[in-house]
Amino acid sequence: MENVCVVLVTFNRKELLLKLLDSLFKQTKKISSIVIVDNHSTDGTSDELIQKGIIKQSVVGRCENSLYNDTNIHYYTNAENTGGSGGFQKAFEIARNIKCDYIWTMDDDVLPNADCLENLLKNINDEYGVCIPNRTTGEYKDQVVISFNWKNPFKSVHRKKLKQIDDIKENTEVYDFPFEGPLLKKEIVDKVGVPNADYFIFFDDSDYALRCLKYTKILFVLDAHLHKQIIPQNGDTKYNWREYYYARNEIVFDRKYNKNVFVALIRPYITVVKRVLKYTIK
Repeated sequence: MENVCVVLVTFNRKELLLKLLDSLFKQTKKISSIVIVDNHSTDGTSDELIQKGIIKQSVVGRCENSLYNDTNIHYYTNAENTGGSGGFQKAFEIARNIKCDYIWTMDDDVLPNADCLENLLKNINDEYGVCIPNRTTGEYKDQVVISFNWKNPFKSVHRKKLKQIDDIKENTEVYDFPFEGPLLKKEIVDKVGVPNADYFIFFDDSDYALRCLKYTKILFVLDAHLHKQIIPQNGDTKYNWREYYYARNEIVFDRKYNKNVFVALIRPYITVVKRVLKYTIK
């Protein structure tokens, strides 16, 4: 029997978190442990979980362990919001000390089908030590990364590398993943380590994917369905903190992994100029 440990990060989304937990308890393949890192929620998340008996208590800076629905629950409350990357770094740290065969990673706003884990487990093997689900649902259509743009400085590192879901007819080897459902062999996580908290948000998952590729291949599993409870909208019309982190981290990521020195030096400036023009020219 495979022991699967779920790691997830939550912040002020108690209703979505409860729906996610319900879907995890209903998986056709039993989950042995769930690690929840609460990024200092202020919406009563921990109180709601205590009231429902999912956790016993919440203590800032300490992992509280409980048993619910025959599943080991490990609940950690951060002293501050460390962003998605900081939350996942802590969650992976906790999970690495838990006896398991696989680590299943996700945000608090996803919703896996009952057979999602089962279908991921069917495809994970010695060649593909990481398998990612299909996030297509309703108006949202998934897309996968089949290569990075390391050569054209005028286009994003993530451009000219996307394969649309309508063009995918079978399981496909990919080179990137979001932290929305990837299933990883524990032995891969032990080799790779934990996500980099310095990103705060954006590109921490891409960074982790490239680190995984040193040890294994990544497979997109077409019939492993995991849905987004929040459908992303078109880009913001005003510059905000999310836009800042996306631009900053795209530059950091590009310079870290791009072996084309010319592109690594030039593209960051182009990225900044494009962002400035986007929010100044109407």
